[in-house]
Amino acid sequence: MPYFLSAQNLKPQLEVTISGEEARHLMLSRRLKVGEEIKLQGPDGGRYLCKVLEVAKKDLKVKTLEALSIPQEPKTKVTLFQSYINQSALDLVLQKSTELMASRVVIFNSHNTANRLEKDKFQEKQTRWENILWEAAKQSERQNPPALEFAETLSMAAERAAALDLLVLTEPASNQKLRDLKFENAATIGLFIGPEGGFTPDETAQLLKLPNCKGVNLGPILLRAETASLAALAISLDRAG
Repeated sequence: MPYFLSAQNLKPQLEVTISGEEARHLMLSRRLKVGEEIKLQGPDGGRYLCKVLEVAKKDLKVKTLEALSIPQEPKTKVTLFQSYINQSALDLVLQKSTELMASRVVIFNSHNTANRLEKDKFQEKQTRWENILWEAAKQSERQNPPALEFAETLSMAAERAAALDLLVLTEPASNQKLRDLKFENAATIGLFIGPEGGFTPDETAQLLKLPNCKGVNLGPILLRAETASLAALAISLDRAG
């Protein structure tokens, strides 16, 4: 059962009114009746099982029953550096990277980005994208979604990646497979995924110059950008434990 968000922190036996967009979403998706139970999470991350007391046209009232356990975040923090791709593919990456427990998603422009994302356009789209991240977090019962950031260029993204313990570059020409890479001493990992046209040789060389960067391939089949992102995330989190 997915959880929903409360505007106030929760405690046992507390009556809470849910209104606004969250109430509309809840009532449309569940068609709630008095006496039913839902999961509710407050701004502090505390989550409770609640019983519905009243259902009105624009809001509903619930009462908290008991605190619920929350899935733990991975000890290893993985940042996905995703070159800007088309909207439907990026929406999928944002949704699934949340489910796969990425800690941060950094969107950036590379040379082969089909349609560059400028800073003002990122700000226009940011609320929508953050809503996608939150909905995926609620559906998967994750406490919080990944942080969302923007870097205008690959160089700017690389500056942030340089601070991580390990940086993984998906590079079809590499002889090293991602599943064979050692993650034992890496508390922070970055994954660089290129656009549909891939990184240029200069971009690949720029990233491989970073002392923490390793080039890997994901197998003999050339993957679409969104498939490569999700495959790399799943393998990395599995290998990191």
